[in-house]
Amino acid sequence: MPSPLIRRVIETFRRIHGHEPRTVAVAPGRINIIGEHTDHSGGLAMPAAVDRWAVVALGSPRRGNSESRLHSCHHGETAILRTRDSSEVHPPLPSWTQYVSGALSTVGEGRAFDLVIDGNVPLGAGMSSSAALVVALLTALEGLRPSGLSGLEIARLARRVENQAVGVPCGLLDPIASACAEPGTWLWVDFESETYRNLSLPPSIQDWCWLVIHSGIPRSLAASRYGPRVMECQRALTWAREHWPEVTSSRDLLQSHAQELPNPAWARRWLHIVNENERVQRAASLAETGEFEAIGALLDQSHQSLRDLFEVSTPEMDTLASISRRHTAGARLMGGGFGGCVLALARREEAQEKVEKIVADYRDATQRPGEGWVVETVGGARVVDSGA
Repeated sequence: MPSPLIRRVIETFRRIHGHEPRTVAVAPGRINIIGEHTDHSGGLAMPAAVDRWAVVALGSPRRGNSESRLHSCHHGETAILRTRDSSEVHPPLPSWTQYVSGALSTVGEGRAFDLVIDGNVPLGAGMSSSAALVVALLTALEGLRPSGLSGLEIARLARRVENQAVGVPCGLLDPIASACAEPGTWLWVDFESETYRNLSLPPSIQDWCWLVIHSGIPRSLAASRYGPRVMECQRALTWAREHWPEVTSSRDLLQSHAQELPNPAWARRWLHIVNENERVQRAASLAETGEFEAIGALLDQSHQSLRDLFEVSTPEMDTLASISRRHTAGARLMGGGFGGCVLALARREEAQEKVEKIVADYRDATQRPGEGWVVETVGGARVVDSGA
């Protein structure tokens, strides 16, 4: 639990707003072990929540007031968000407020709040800093006035915020990992049915850990080529439904027709999803039987597919993945692509030294300022303090 972050958020809330927060919630970032670029197209994935957090402190609704007062510790900024239409002209809001605004407009019921946010999920790294923020805020709102929302329902709301309020055509992968993970487990998620289970891992998992290595290339889903890739998949499915009566869902297309699509780019995208689903199934079996080293080869295959079929890699990401493989059981780019991080599976012994070697080799090869972390799996979002 990120105790220093929580204390800083509470102390900042008192200083900025002059009273105690009513509730405080945390939500973790995530890694995606395998199953990349599948959630938006009804596929399978295996994410896990990790010990990088978004923290939100929330006050009681401000009665008779239409202005929410927002403060970001990370940006060192305070902003005023007006919850009702106004004819007054106001300066533009900082970009970080759009996630808060989207969440409040989705479930805030027109109420105004005092709010402070902070976090240590690396930004632009493909570890879902935005989803963690939205899930933490939704969890705080639920803690303020419980309505019985499940973790899955909070994840669906968070997806809606990013889709509608922010304009990112993301799937359920990021918020479901942040909202629904249980401690010490990995999630197995079917995005066609929107169901999941927490995989039961044997004790030998303690011998292994995950390394996240940043390429030094920031990425933004809203500004990258992520959206066009999603649209290619959606257009292929629309075409298939119009021309093949037996295709009524993405799973039908995956199972029988992916290689028959008339557009070569569509065929490559869906062939990646078909093969990636098979890798998820295989990885789940290996994980539950403790064959963790064999998962490394699946990571390597996944990176090759993301590079050649889904075409979301870059020369720097390929270099970083190749260097990471020399020091670990396997590695692949993680997230939407075009920058961000590589995920690698390594034995726990000397894990930090491996991170340092990978970063040093990558810097020598590319002259980019890479950095890396050893991350641990954790449970999902929760309320941690009810305040005064």
